[in-house]
Amino acid sequence: MNHSQNHGTSLVIKGIRKTYAETVALDHISLTIEPGEFFTLLGPSGCGKTTLLRSVAGFVIPDHGEVYFDEQRIDTLPPQKRNIGMVFQDYAIFPHMSVSANVGYGLKSRKVPTEEAKKRTEEALQLVGMENLAHRLPAQLSGGQQQRVAVARAVVVRPSVLLMDEPLSNLDAKLRIQMRRDIREMQTSLKITTVYVTHDQAEALAVSDRIAVMKEGRVEQLASPDELYRKPRTPFVARFLGNENIISGPVVATTEKTATIKRNQAEYRIPMTDTRYEPGKQISFLIRSEMLQFTGESTAQDEHHGIIRGIVEHSEYGGSLLRSFIRIEDDLVLEVLSLYETVGRFPTEGEPVVLRYKIEDVTVFAEQEEHQ
Repeated sequence: MNHSQNHGTSLVIKGIRKTYAETVALDHISLTIEPGEFFTLLGPSGCGKTTLLRSVAGFVIPDHGEVYFDEQRIDTLPPQKRNIGMVFQDYAIFPHMSVSANVGYGLKSRKVPTEEAKKRTEEALQLVGMENLAHRLPAQLSGGQQQRVAVARAVVVRPSVLLMDEPLSNLDAKLRIQMRRDIREMQTSLKITTVYVTHDQAEALAVSDRIAVMKEGRVEQLASPDELYRKPRTPFVARFLGNENIISGPVVATTEKTATIKRNQAEYRIPMTDTRYEPGKQISFLIRSEMLQFTGESTAQDEHHGIIRGIVEHSEYGGSLLRSFIRIEDDLVLEVLSLYETVGRFPTEGEPVVLRYKIEDVTVFAEQEEHQ
């Protein structure tokens, strides 16, 4: 498809604020999305991600703030003048029109000449692998096929920006994985600037160039998938990405390179990332489940490794992966994710175990939680 926006369009959001009665839905959000970038808004229900997307689309009018495509301010324009493609959760395709009529619908309203419209409709259907079903009616299609029609209809108009609101949430798990791959491939080949909304962290990590994790109308962290997963800035981000091993406690000792944190009777060593680790300071940190390894009873700590002792609470077999839950103290259970081959057996419930981790792999949160 020879795209008129082959360079892509940048999307700049400046200080968007939106309130509904007492609720602040968006709290002065500013973002710059690069030309051709696949940018995801990730967060729980009610965090403001859909409101932000709809502000870009023009379905929500913010109280303050501006939206630009490249240099052009668009928040003052009505939705149909913004040159956006939109894919919703519920597809919203017309039941009485064939697949190709659905896809070509937006070209009609844009007064694209018939021959040109026909060619572009065919190209869009090829792009989503639906060219053989052009004459079907939506009722004859599966959920995944309907979703492909919705995507083709959004891109056929060659929008400056493509907006997708939870487009895969009505599909079953296997189809979701297939579709997210297809959407990403299509987006890469079209180099189309895309803003994607989801609450599914696996989906966000798989498709995005960058992700903004949202909480209560604000961006909690903006980073690449890898950085977000490995270096979450706050406990909220860590939990939202499925990292459960969040530990907090006071500093009880320090060396030049490490600090020791005590929680109940257990001690943990973390890297010294901040010179203000004076004794008594409360610190929260994360040890990701795949960074913990089972080790022998005789293993001692050294300057690079920390040791944790615990009791196996239960284990789950997942084929090549083994997920174990180890009770460290009265109130703390750590999750350990191992390749089954490296452990070689199923840990027994109640069995005492020793876990080892590299101190440098511990993530210390840049921002501590107020309530420990």
